[in-house]
This record gives sequence, structure tokens and C-alpha cells, in this order.
Amino acid sequence: EKLARNSEPLEEVTERIFQGLKTSADKIYILDVRTRKKATVTVFSRQLDKEVELEVEPLKPLIKGGQMRRYSIENSERVVLFPYNNGRLIGKKEFQEKYPLCWAYLNENKKYLENREDGKMKNDQWYAYIYPKSLDKFDLKKIITPDLAASASYCFDEEGVFYFSGGAAGGYGILPKESANPKYLLALLNSRLLDWHHHQSSTTFRGGYFSYESRFIKHLPIRTIDFKNPSEKGVHDKLILLVDRMLELNKKKNSMPPSAERERVEREIAVTDERIDELVYGLYGVTEEERKVIGKA
Repeated sequence: EKLARNSEPLEEVTERIFQGLKTSADKIYILDVRTRKKATVTVFSRQLDKEVELEVEPLKPLIKGGQMRRYSIENSERVVLFPYNNGRLIGKKEFQEKYPLCWAYLNENKKYLENREDGKMKNDQWYAYIYPKSLDKFDLKKIITPDLAASASYCFDEEGVFYFSGGAAGGYGILPKESANPKYLLALLNSRLLDWHHHQSSTTFRGGYFSYESRFIKHLPIRTIDFKNPSEKGVHDKLILLVDRMLELNKKKNSMPPSAERERVEREIAVTDERIDELVYGLYGVTEEERKVIGKA
């Protein structure tokens, strides 16, 4: 109840919380990268059990839940064949002319694609996804969370380049409203305080995993900031600076082999994380006694 004071639910400060891609034929659309050239990529198709060469443009970098980390997106050598432009299916003629290699690959799998959902796709759009939701949102700047995680693992796709799958091994995208700074939201969502709140209401799975589905995270209380109050604005701006530092440190850590220098970076990440937690506790007015309760959870 205390956290809900002076707060709005996450869904009120976002344009959309959307689920990852559901292609209904992952073995065809999701491909493992082998080698890259300028205009084409050689990929391995699990459906055909062989390597194929495809045009690079319709292939989008794909991450699964395992690559979504706190303040960090791990490199993935997977791509998804995405036959859409601005959320609309690219017409057969245009697709064939622009991407003949991709078109030939889809045709090699046409029989399987047509027979999805008891032949529902036996029409001109046989190469489309069956559940084409939010397809125009993936190339936008967004916060991403895995569907299942042991603790808050929100990351930030600042360039809007990452696509992700839906379902248990996938995730959700969060599009903040213009009035909400995504880095401020990232600080709150990854904080110990809001994750404790989340664990009180989310479904728990075996192995200590929790669900971070939209139906659970959309109610998280996001502290509204009175920008006319210098103290509140100061905390808001400080959190954004600390998140910038976290993003930078995690990028640095991911590029380093195990070493003393990497350990130093990891220590700095832990210290920065604690500073964010302290500021968030203060922002929500959490007392020392209440922090002990959260610490034991």
C-alpha cells in the first residue's frame, strides 16, 4: 500500500507492454548464423537440417530469455526471418523480387507452412506468421524482460534492433510513454524494492523462477516525480546517470575474458546497483525496518 502512494501502475506510463514473436514455425523462421557477408548471411535451418544463404535485410537479430540480463543484452548468433515491413506482410511479388534467396527458402518449406493450424494458411499469405501481433513495435527503443527469471532482468534496447520470441523461453517488450524516461523506469524495475513487490504477486515456478508476464508486471507501482520539486528531480536525474553507468559497465564486462580487471568491473557493477537500490528506497520512503523485511524475502 505504501509503494502505491504517489505512484502509477507501469501500464499507465507505457504505450504498450507486448509479447515476443510467435511464428508457429520456429524451426523455419529462427536460424543460426554461420558466416556473414555484406549482403547475405549463411545460416543453419533446423527444419531442413542444412545451411542456406539468405539476404541479410529480412533477417533480424533474435534474442531469447537467456540473453536478456540485468542492464545487458548478450550477443546472439540467431536471427529471425521477418517477412514484414512496418508490421505489414511484404507482398509476394515484392518479396520475390527483393529477396529471391529468402523466397526460395520459404518455398522449400511451403508445404509445412501451408499446413499450419489444420491448413489455415492455405492462401496467398502462407508465409506469414499465424499470430502477427505488435509486429511494428520490435524496431523501436524498448525495455525487454524475459518471460521467466529468478530475479529482475530488465534490459534496454536503445537502438531498437533486437527482436525476441514469445512464450516460456521468450520475453516482453515495454514501450515507455514520451513523458517517462526509459532509464528511470529501468532503474525502478531492476531495483530490489520493485522486484520484492513483484515476487509477492507473480506466479512462482520450480527452481525459484518467477513469471514476468505482462499480467504481473503491468501493476508495478512506478513512482511519479514532481519535477518542480528540486529534491525529487535530483533523485530522478541521479538514477538516470547511474543507469547509464550500469549499461556502460555491463557492456565492458561482456567484452572481457575472465581476469582481475573483469572482477574489478563486476565489483563496480555491484556497488552501482546498491546505490540505485538506496535511491529507490528513499524515493518510495521505505524505512530501515521495512528494508530488513525486504532483505529477508
